[in-house]
Amino acid sequence: MPRPIKYGPGDRLASFVILERHPPDANRKVKVTCRCDCGRVKLVHLHNLVSGLTTNCADRANHPDPRFKGDDVTYDGAHNRVKAERGSASDYPCAMCGGQAQGWAYRHSDPDQKIGTDGKGKGSTYSSNPDHYWAACRSCHSRWDAARRQMLGKGLSLVHAALYLALDKQNGAVA
Repeated sequence: MPRPIKYGPGDRLASFVILERHPPDANRKVKVTCRCDCGRVKLVHLHNLVSGLTTNCADRANHPDPRFKGDDVTYDGAHNRVKAERGSASDYPCAMCGGQAQGWAYRHSDPDQKIGTDGKGKGSTYSSNPDHYWAACRSCHSRWDAARRQMLGKGLSLVHAALYLALDKQNGAVA
């Protein structure tokens, strides 16, 4: 079996130059302190650098997210755009029940909505505009999406889905 290449201070991988190599942690993972070409210093897993999983420090002011392509954005890119613009959904109450939100839910309110073509968003509708998302807990997010699918299957509108959820909450089904 060939010996692994030992990367250390001064070596360049992607946009990083290694400044310091740290001893393996309890899981035998090696971390390195690196300086990105933009000047930011960051601690990263060496394996992620070598495999190409990490290529820069991810400071979006200096390294724009390649998934952000104006209106032509992927499903994941749209959700990342919402988080970048509005912060983590967990900083907000759920728009439906008032509990702790855990994610951004698409409100299905964009007349120019998109449909995911690959990955986890394949077949899912989404918007490139962060204004069409609200913070939601997992339960309400799941109920909202299920109600939306059910109403669309019957040819009913978004207003019908909202009414369904309001009545469902009134009857105690939504936490």
